[in-house]
Amino acid sequence: IGEARKGTKGSTDPVRGSLVDYESTKIKRTTLSTTVAELYSFMKCFGTCQFLRGLWCDIASVISPIHMRTDANNLVTTAGTTHLPEQKETIHMIQMLRKEACSGAIEDLAHIPTRFCLSDPLTKSTINPSTLIEAVQTGKLPWVDVNPPFRSMIQHKAFESEEHFHKALLCLDARPWKDYWQLCDNTLTRHHVIPRRALFDPTISKDIPIDLAKLQPERVTNVMFVTGSSEKFRDVWIACDREPKLLPDFWTGSTVYVLSRDCTTPNTTFYTMD
Repeated sequence: IGEARKGTKGSTDPVRGSLVDYESTKIKRTTLSTTVAELYSFMKCFGTCQFLRGLWCDIASVISPIHMRTDANNLVTTAGTTHLPEQKETIHMIQMLRKEACSGAIEDLAHIPTRFCLSDPLTKSTINPSTLIEAVQTGKLPWVDVNPPFRSMIQHKAFESEEHFHKALLCLDARPWKDYWQLCDNTLTRHHVIPRRALFDPTISKDIPIDLAKLQPERVTNVMFVTGSSEKFRDVWIACDREPKLLPDFWTGSTVYVLSRDCTTPNTTFYTMD
């Protein structure tokens, strides 16, 4: 749960805010499906938002609107197909969600991709925590307002317009979510968006845009640790007979290689998307 400033309509910049509360607990009861578990946590999150909104109102005399985001894109289909009597609890929770959304208690309700969902890394070891780490360190909340308010879509009976689809693509281009290459003047730079521990070895890269023979032996690694400290390493990458050097903590940053003097290339950025 975070307190965020209002985003600018049409802007591709990430919304800025501060995380103020979180909870990571195991549901100690049997649920019929993952959707039901998502509903439990979603409604509990809404209750906590109501409590924090009351506190903020007492402090600042301002009633903050509640904007909720989820990566559970099957809530809509579940709401339309759940009719069995044994799933009456699920129907009841969906009706509560509808009531709170229609009454205005929930200002906006929208779906975001799983890789930008900040809650998943707290409970799932398979989810990359880089987005959560960056949100805590920089206050940037990506893709929070990439979709239009759901009330604006009711009139047209559409979930997403072509305009907002292109806006989402611009957001993705504005903020790379995985490592990428950049050629600039006489240097080749590998930007590390995903946290890692080992120094980068270009010999194992499958998407390097130029021949390894055109790189000089020296490399410069600009490290920003997840703890907030920074450091710079200078060494020689042509040392394939040894294991990659591991740093004491996870880090992001960049690795810079100098090109040979006879190598001339245009300034280009290379993105590799799955």
